[in-house]
Amino acid sequence: MNDNVDNNENKIVISDIELETLADLNKYISESLINHYLILEESTSIQKLIKTFLLEENILTIGRSDKNNIQLSSLEVSRYHAHLKKFSHPETHEIYYEVIDGSVEGKKSNNGLNINGKKVSRAKLKHGDIINIGSEVIFNYFIDHEGKFEKQKTTILEQKNLVIDTVANDEDEKTKIIKNSTISSGIDQLLKFASIVNLSPYPIIEIDTTGKINFLNNSAKINFPTLLTENKNHLIFKDILAIPENLETDLFKREIKIDTTYFEQYVHYIKDQKIIRTYLLNITSRKKQQDSIKKLLDYDLKTKLPNYRFFIKTLQTSIPRHQRIQQNLAIMLIELDQIDLGKETLTPQKEQNIYIYCADKLNKLFRVGDTIAY
Repeated sequence: MNDNVDNNENKIVISDIELETLADLNKYISESLINHYLILEESTSIQKLIKTFLLEENILTIGRSDKNNIQLSSLEVSRYHAHLKKFSHPETHEIYYEVIDGSVEGKKSNNGLNINGKKVSRAKLKHGDIINIGSEVIFNYFIDHEGKFEKQKTTILEQKNLVIDTVANDEDEKTKIIKNSTISSGIDQLLKFASIVNLSPYPIIEIDTTGKINFLNNSAKINFPTLLTENKNHLIFKDILAIPENLETDLFKREIKIDTTYFEQYVHYIKDQKIIRTYLLNITSRKKQQDSIKKLLDYDLKTKLPNYRFFIKTLQTSIPRHQRIQQNLAIMLIELDQIDLGKETLTPQKEQNIYIYCADKLNKLFRVGDTIAY
């Protein structure tokens, strides 16, 4: 690029492009040297998809309808779930995107949007933001300066080690990663990939079948500071280091708990290289929501005791277990019949307080393994 300044006319000339003011220069830099990307990860029973989108449109729509720019298959996604809108700052000419819940016409989605774990209806996107739509769709937002991201991606695609194959069908373009069986070194491939992988907010790890860790991205180092010292004994690697001989699929998903944090772990076996790659998603907030729903279904909120539904489920599993070990099982029914005699004088709140008091007494009387239900 030949940069040239004409002092007589006070114009900046860049590759035959005349820019009148510094604001024009800022606009040129913002539009020409800075790119905006969305990296989509969708994992459903219909499709498993990882795809990169270069954001150029002024408006980009997301949803299940085939009329969207980004079409998803997850049933947690509305037909017109969200859209991105391009803006330019009036003074600096900085280009930025905002994500907005619902259709362009203003109809809100069913499940909403979460950015970095916080529910929003509209937000200006920042580099590294994570956008969740339900539990099956994740978008990573990246701002790329001077085309470095695109160059890195092009370099990777040129290598025989990793090829992106775009398959077109009537619904969408789906991207899959195809492994080359002639790869001589997984470490070499990983080093080429590291510049992009290190930007990921998700922990990404590679280990060989002997238990040697080949690679950790920055997120893995931050989230699991003892990983290098514990090595193959870390909970992340429990029960995954041996590649099964009768492996039907080279990718599987499981749920693990480390301390108080829950993770969804994706494990990718690369048999010809004898290496295992894994990345993890923090699903603690999702687990808490599930626990809250379970409490609503299985517990009486006032007495804090299990309800009839929970009692029947426990009984259905306890009877065959006690029969198997030839042990007796006791069932006791306690009725507070005196309450009926005082119904005319008891307020609903006082009646409820009696149940709460009795529940507390019973919890102290019975053993930890016993079930008390209301």
